[in-house]
Amino acid sequence: MSISLFFFLMIRRPPRSTLSSSSAASDVYKRQVLDVRDVNEVAAAKGGVTVPGAVHAALNMDGIPQRVQPTSVDQYAQTLIDAGVELNPQSHASPFIVHCSGGGRAAKVVGFLKELGFEAVNGGSPDDVRSCWEQVQARQREQDRA
Repeated sequence: MSISLFFFLMIRRPPRSTLSSSSAASDVYKRQVLDVRDVNEVAAAKGGVTVPGAVHAALNMDGIPQRVQPTSVDQYAQTLIDAGVELNPQSHASPFIVHCSGGGRAAKVVGFLKELGFEAVNGGSPDDVRSCWEQVQARQREQDRA
């Protein structure tokens, strides 16, 4: 299965905006994207520029690589809380899409999120996530026209 088809099947279509709920309704997916790169990687756009609206929650503690200082699920749960993510699986209607610069750290975070009771998929890099989302939006526009 291609990555774009995978994301098309995994990402729940955001609700349509209305006058009363337009503030975030059309951007539901953005609140589900986690960027787990280090701050310096985000600044250097390693793997691609930041996905608009993504939550930055770096996996590495204090920028120290996982091979030197592995992050525990409890430490990462605190990182999520510090980033403003509610740790209530029932509050998230669609899976988290997690990315780093290539997919390695994202895979570890996907495991953490599943251990915490969330659904999550590895999005690879920011450019991969953006490309998949653009394809999903194009398909949704085609469906709307049909």
